[in-house]
Amino acid sequence: MAGEADVPQSEQPAGKGVPAAAKYRVLFVEDDRVDQMAFERLVEKERLPYEYAIAASVSEALKHLRAARFDVVVTDFSLGDGTAFDHLPFARGAAVIVVTAAGNEEVAVQALREGASDYLTKDADRNYLRVLPTTIETAVRRRRIEDRSQMLSQALESIHDGVYITDEANRIVYANDSLCRMCGYVPAALLGQDAKILGESQTEGELFCRRSDGTRFPALLSRSAAGPARGGVVHVVHDITQQKRAEEELRQANQALRRSVSELESRNRDSALLSEMGEMLQTCQTIEEACAVAAHSAQRLFPALTGALYLASDTGGGFERAAEWGESPSGPRGLAPEQCWALRRGRPHVSDTRSPGPRCQHLDEAPEGWHICVLLAASGERLSIIHLQTGAGTPLPGAKQRVLETVGEHLALAVANLRLREHLRGQSIRDPLTGLFNRRYLEEGLTRELLGASREEHPLSVVMLDIDHFKRVNDVFGHDAGDAVLCQLAAFLQQQVRKGDFVCRYGGEEIVLVFPGSPSQNTADMAEKLRAGIRALRMEHRGQDLGAITVSLGVAGFPDHGATAEALVRSADTALYQAKTQGRDRAVVCVPAPGLRPWAEVPHLCSLKVTQTE
Repeated sequence: MAGEADVPQSEQPAGKGVPAAAKYRVLFVEDDRVDQMAFERLVEKERLPYEYAIAASVSEALKHLRAARFDVVVTDFSLGDGTAFDHLPFARGAAVIVVTAAGNEEVAVQALREGASDYLTKDADRNYLRVLPTTIETAVRRRRIEDRSQMLSQALESIHDGVYITDEANRIVYANDSLCRMCGYVPAALLGQDAKILGESQTEGELFCRRSDGTRFPALLSRSAAGPARGGVVHVVHDITQQKRAEEELRQANQALRRSVSELESRNRDSALLSEMGEMLQTCQTIEEACAVAAHSAQRLFPALTGALYLASDTGGGFERAAEWGESPSGPRGLAPEQCWALRRGRPHVSDTRSPGPRCQHLDEAPEGWHICVLLAASGERLSIIHLQTGAGTPLPGAKQRVLETVGEHLALAVANLRLREHLRGQSIRDPLTGLFNRRYLEEGLTRELLGASREEHPLSVVMLDIDHFKRVNDVFGHDAGDAVLCQLAAFLQQQVRKGDFVCRYGGEEIVLVFPGSPSQNTADMAEKLRAGIRALRMEHRGQDLGAITVSLGVAGFPDHGATAEALVRSADTALYQAKTQGRDRAVVCVPAPGLRPWAEVPHLCSLKVTQTE
């Protein structure tokens, strides 16, 4: 058995020289092999009535303690893989003796506080083993006495009923401590008193007992004869206050359960709506769509409340109302950061217009009641604010406030993603110098517009513009001045075109303008107007007058000059070449291609290939 740490105690034979019927089962925990051998010699030499096991570590000790019960555990405090405190809680009723090194009295005191029965101090000569048998005997006896005392104490404490005995005259001749505590008397105050002092009714069943202070409590009374000699009666009083309280608590618990079920149903509904909102936000193409989805979801999540959503302005600084819901939305159309405590604090802020606490300035004209503002941010950027108000001024429950914050988190993430998408989209389709659309956008946009024009049988025109003698500007004033001319020209063109028209930088100083719905002749008039306007511009760069510039323009129209994007751009380029050869500073309309099919026969445009006539 000794040294066989993995074998359960119940399956191990008695140690060498130990009687078959051992008096105590001992677990000796020691990582020093010399101490282990000294313990074994002690048991064998003294023929101690021990059935023992030896463990060299905390892990081995735990294996033994899980496999069998021991009367006593003798353990060194410091072990290779831990301390005695690591396996002390698993002793399961065994007396524990902790062996500490000299000077470790604090550890010994702590061990006693943790439940150890005794401790020994280890010395270099292992003299502690001489007193170990006596210490084991004392510890085990003390443990057993403590166990019996505890069992007796628990048995006495488990008797909660009050008991009193009356004589033939109904006078109290005996009362136990439970009854005295129950009714607030000392035993001497009850003895000799009429039993009616405890209550008018003395019949069996449910009644009210009277305490010494006059208060009453519900009880269940049972009676039995104490003996025929003196006509005594034994009364057992069972306090049913807890039972009555439990019945009331059960009633309240049922009400709480119904409320919890209702809250759970509401929470499940909110979760489903939040999930639906999250899915819709992921498919939104614009921030306006995301705001509309958020407002619709907020209306469903908070049907009785009024609210508004404010988005950070593109110009920076302020916030503008982007969506609203409820019967009578209130508040300003826009607000500054200093007007909202949520913006100042960076966290949700609750305002009650009827209380003296701090409230947001943008609520000055809002109806009285309870308001909450939630700041929506992503990656440290303040994106929007949700403002919600309760119609009756009742605060929003905490669970609903968390739902509102979740709505804000979903929306903030969606807005941040959409802004990033728009930024990346802008980088992919915009010319970084002029801000105009680039050639990639021209190819996609013109093809898309031609599809619509072909389907609806509407005209469409393309203008190719080129700055005359642009190389001279670069050579005389430098490339920075040339870039400035391009930027000023781009700004002018964007101001002149209609909504729905688009301007693209084709390459170098060439710019293409697309006019959906405009016939080539009308576009030619527009081109001439642009040419005259550009000629009247005075170009400047860093305070230096660059003089006037002129442009040449080529105009081509769908379907007269081409049925595809590639054909139209080529026709406009041809017309531009004609304007250059005719002396520049003019607009020229392309000559229609011979044999082009009429409207009804123009093919749907699915590629950039030029349609050939038969």
